[in-house]
Amino acid sequence: MPGVRRDALQSVLLVAAILAGLVAVRWTVTGGLNRPMVPPAPAGASSDLVERWASAISAPVGTRLSLGGHQPIVVNPASGAVLRITPDPNDQTVLFRQGAYTVLVANGRAWAVPAGQASPRRLLGPAVAALP
Repeated sequence: MPGVRRDALQSVLLVAAILAGLVAVRWTVTGGLNRPMVPPAPAGASSDLVERWASAISAPVGTRLSLGGHQPIVVNPASGAVLRITPDPNDQTVLFRQGAYTVLVANGRAWAVPAGQASPRRLLGPAVAALP
């Protein structure tokens, strides 16, 4: 039993040393423990970036890009218009195109939105995941 306790103590000390090393690296990178590792982006920077990117793409009229994540959007590359699809709170939205609809899955539910549009959303039912 004394050998088991010593092994457990060594394991705990090893984990503590690794965590202390990670804290030291973070402190070195940021200059403090409470400062962010990456400076925050200016307000509205992400939508400005998407709009500049969308206006730089040449695409046939009627083409739409549907992008998922925490803020799902539909981008019209021809006009540069960006429409936000209302996301479910506190969850990433996974989406894919299925025929004339975009299917969104978030918070254990699946929704359908007409392709290339941000609304109206129609509830399909409970879902953990969906495959195209």
